[in-house]
Amino acid sequence: THSPVDHLADQLLARQPDSIQQLTAPDVPREIVPLVGAMNEALARVRDTLAGQRRVVSNAAHQLRTPLTALRIQMRNLRQLPNRAAAVEVLDEKELGIRRMSALTGQLLALARAETLPPAEAAQPASLPDVLQEALAGVVPLAQSKDITLTAEPIPLLRIRAEPHDLVMLFSNLLDNAIRYTLPGGQVEIGLRPDGRNVTVEIADTGPGIPDGMLARVFDPFVRGSHEQEGTGLGLSIVKALADRIGAQVWLTNRQDGSGLVAWVELPIIQEPQGHPA
Repeated sequence: THSPVDHLADQLLARQPDSIQQLTAPDVPREIVPLVGAMNEALARVRDTLAGQRRVVSNAAHQLRTPLTALRIQMRNLRQLPNRAAAVEVLDEKELGIRRMSALTGQLLALARAETLPPAEAAQPASLPDVLQEALAGVVPLAQSKDITLTAEPIPLLRIRAEPHDLVMLFSNLLDNAIRYTLPGGQVEIGLRPDGRNVTVEIADTGPGIPDGMLARVFDPFVRGSHEQEGTGLGLSIVKALADRIGAQVWLTNRQDGSGLVAWVELPIIQEPQGHPA
């Protein structure tokens, strides 16, 4: 006769790899009950993770289907065009569609990397001035194209417990997001608040902000504050995944006067050497 514990073991051995059904063990000894509860909680987390992954895959397929359909139509039209001038116009549209798919594919790969790869052990801690300088350099052309002023407070010589590439991508996505949602002629400001153990970096823009009810949801894949702006809807999801990798905290708030949005990133300081601001 099987004991209750043997019955529980049989349930586990008979499970399919993708099964998320809760374990039932009403007669196990009292000391085993917390273990069964912990297993069921873990299974519930797996269920939520799988559901989230299915949503991302479904949304990604939907996002890619539209430009692929457009490219097929444009290719068919291209074969029927009577002259070179008309062909150039269709080719320009094809190039735009390919750029959009390339951007989406790159963001999907970045999100997968941030969510699945273990944090790398950096040979050197990340230098906050170097990281922010590299992230700013990448968004300057977009800011210039919209006549948006980028300003930053003096950046202290702090070293962060994080892989430099992860931090650059995190801040690049936040800055890109701030610039895209800020109207031409606006401003994006970087501020810093070190407190000894951590440093909080704030990126404030003069855009429209986000409805309070959406502030938490915008970190979910393919959720955007405004569909008027072109983008993949993955930037903030990548930011959140990277923050989780390096033990950082990230959150968004609307400015109290309604003049824009502020993104906050609290980072762990590994060492604070003496030095002048960079």
